Amino acid sequence: MLSLKWIVLAIASGIGGYFSLPFEPSMIQVFALIMTSLVFWFAIARLSNHLTVNRTLVLGSVMQLGSQFLVCAALGAATAKVSTEIKSTEFYYSNRRAVTLTGQVTNIDQRRDGPRVFVSKTVKLNSGRREPIGLVRIKWRSDPVPSIGDSIEFKAILSKPSGSLVPGGFDFQRNAYFRGLSAYGFTVGKSQKVRADGEGLLQTFRLFWVRLRQTVTIRIDKHLVDQPAALAIALITNQRQRISEENLELFRKSGLAHLLAISGLHVGLVATMVFVLLRYGLALVRPLALRWKTKKIAAVAAVFFCLVYVLLTGGSIPTQRAFVMTFLVLGAVLLDRRALSARVILIAALVILLWSPEVLLSASFQMSFAAVGALIVGYEKLSARRAKAMSANKAKGSVLNFPGFSFVSQLLMSSLIATLATAPFAAFHFNLVSLGGIVANLIAIPAAALLVMPAGFLSLVLMPFGLEGFPLWAMEQGMLLIFRTAAAAADLPSFQPFRAPVPTIYLVLFSIGLFCLLTAGRRIVAMSALTAMVVITVYAIASNQRPFLVIAPDQEAIAVFASNEQGVLLGQKPGSFLREYWERAYATEFVSSLGEEQPIYNCDYNGCLLKHKKQLIAFPSTYEALKRDCAHADLIVTILFLPKDYCWGTAATIIDHRFTSKAGATTVTITQSNIAIQTAVSARGLRPWVQ
Repeated sequence: MLSLKWIVLAIASGIGGYFSLPFEPSMIQVFALIMTSLVFWFAIARLSNHLTVNRTLVLGSVMQLGSQFLVCAALGAATAKVSTEIKSTEFYYSNRRAVTLTGQVTNIDQRRDGPRVFVSKTVKLNSGRREPIGLVRIKWRSDPVPSIGDSIEFKAILSKPSGSLVPGGFDFQRNAYFRGLSAYGFTVGKSQKVRADGEGLLQTFRLFWVRLRQTVTIRIDKHLVDQPAALAIALITNQRQRISEENLELFRKSGLAHLLAISGLHVGLVATMVFVLLRYGLALVRPLALRWKTKKIAAVAAVFFCLVYVLLTGGSIPTQRAFVMTFLVLGAVLLDRRALSARVILIAALVILLWSPEVLLSASFQMSFAAVGALIVGYEKLSARRAKAMSANKAKGSVLNFPGFSFVSQLLMSSLIATLATAPFAAFHFNLVSLGGIVANLIAIPAAALLVMPAGFLSLVLMPFGLEGFPLWAMEQGMLLIFRTAAAAADLPSFQPFRAPVPTIYLVLFSIGLFCLLTAGRRIVAMSALTAMVVITVYAIASNQRPFLVIAPDQEAIAVFASNEQGVLLGQKPGSFLREYWERAYATEFVSSLGEEQPIYNCDYNGCLLKHKKQLIAFPSTYEALKRDCAHADLIVTILFLPKDYCWGTAATIIDHRFTSKAGATTVTITQSNIAIQTAVSARGLRPWVQ
């Protein structure tokens, strides 16, 4: 029978295979896949029972394990399909006109440029008709800002979530689909409260935690200001929207961005603080220590407080993983059993993948499990070697015996292992690798573990009594130390390894190699997996090249990479988010205007011409210039909306507004004899979230 690690890998493979399909399979096809794999499994099992020769026995065992792997992969694909059907989010198609809406406020994100209000059960009021929309996120531009739980009526301009900003890049529509988010928008005019319907039990429970989160935020704002307050709110309630862009970039470059997201470190610290305080606090009371099982009482209390903390922070993927692992470890304490760390993380991965299969594609899931898995395996190997070394050097008074050296060395190894394990995933998703993180974590993690988080937890305990002032002050001192550490580490080398978004297949192969490395029982398998990971990484970096053109959806902006060093933006200026996304994805800083430093362009009021690898590319801005370019250009890129079959009879390839409105983000790669076009729609396929 397959071991737990191969079951997890098989289910993850099935989920990944489902999301990589260019079409949406039907439930009948998924059911047929499961039945076929089960029949294959049973057939192989029956065949194996009749094999008697040693070689055929080995072959039969391999085939039986392979058939079981296929069954688990089919179950993973079925889980992803069921999750997609359950979500069934419909995006709102807008004509960019103000509409009257009504719904209930379920959450509010406080941001620097104004609050973002989440309104659920949104209904569009149209001439007496009620058109249900679903969940929308509104940038609130008017006063007063509603409160959580209010039923409101307001006017807003809505738009559906956008797709990928580059072919093969992060799919914003898929993310919105699984969040149940139907539209984005902003308010026009004032709002008013309306009579609310009765809230269901589940909705009441959820709103309680959202309101509690807002209350905690308000109490923190009373004692802390500016960025320390923003960081405290992020660490306690997981709301990071108020942290400035400068500080966010500072934390990214310094390798401390993981501190901004509630993860295993934070949940583990809460569990440790509660467990240690109760365990040793009750042990000091002799009658209780003799009559009660204080260790089990402390374990139950730690699980309870961890659950409260997870609900308060909203339950992100790393938080869910950490809570499941904490629950399993402390559950083993209750059952007087030893919790195996490697098995614990595998069970946590299995639970999360079966509950929310779409999280497999998220950076938080991949980096969280990569870091924790590497730390667990690393410490299992290093602890055995350290025990032998200390035993051999004990009589000699080796420096390894000093507690201070042990603490520093373990901290250094933790930082190094976690950084190496997550660096490829950070490079793939964010195109950034920071070398300063190894050094910065040596200061930031002890500051967070010994001062910031204990003080933050104490402030939560004392908030009902109005005594949170001093703990928050102590928390602020630790956060100022973290800010200074991030500023110093940000000056250390960091680099963007990829010149363009990397095909997902490289990340898949690397992830399988990392999985084999961490779970391998034999040294030869581990070394082979490590070698494969290094080869895949080097090849991905070496073969990665920028395209010649990048065109945003609806031609919001056009980027030209005529040289290998710098890109040029043509046409109207893109929004700040799009520009930052492109600069990070293509590891460049754009030049917004064409000057003497760009002599390869020939531009006037009619547009631009460019000769690249024997291909003539035209960027006409008027129909007059377009008529001339049709006869001479090999590629025409224009913001104009052309009639169908315009330039008919010419050899020119045309990308106009009609093309990009259907195809989404587009890239163009030019060789000496060919023009290759890749679109976001072709890369995403025909899926329920491609609307």
